[in-house]
Amino acid sequence: MCYSLWEDEAQGVIYILTGPGGNHMGTASLINCSCQNFIPYILSARHVSDYNEDGILQAGDIEDAENASFMFKHYRPQCGSGQSSTITYNHSIFRASWWKTDFILLEMEDRPSASSDIKYLGMTGIGAGMYPVIRRQFPIPT
Repeated sequence: MCYSLWEDEAQGVIYILTGPGGNHMGTASLINCSCQNFIPYILSARHVSDYNEDGILQAGDIEDAENASFMFKHYRPQCGSGQSSTITYNHSIFRASWWKTDFILLEMEDRPSASSDIKYLGMTGIGAGMYPVIRRQFPIPT
């Protein structure tokens, strides 16, 4: 991986294929809530699911987001070369969205397996003051 300092965090980054025919792409993160219950929440930008870019999530936009493919480990192991070992999950449940902050929250129907080495991301809240940093990884419990 090109940026070895971020290797652990990269295990919680998701490449999303969504929309009609899976032709709309975006990124997201697998996040853990503060109670650390490992519910597989996906946080992404709302505009990733707003296909006609009208600022409104139509029923079809939400349905497409729920039927998206979520690809983990979708990166090159070396800078510019090598084959990724992508792990893909499909289907989620729409949980929330708000246009003013451009977020969408989904919950994956399947929880990643502990053997996948996929990591949940979350905020430490330690020494971060007003602006917490997403820099903590939570390994999936076995």
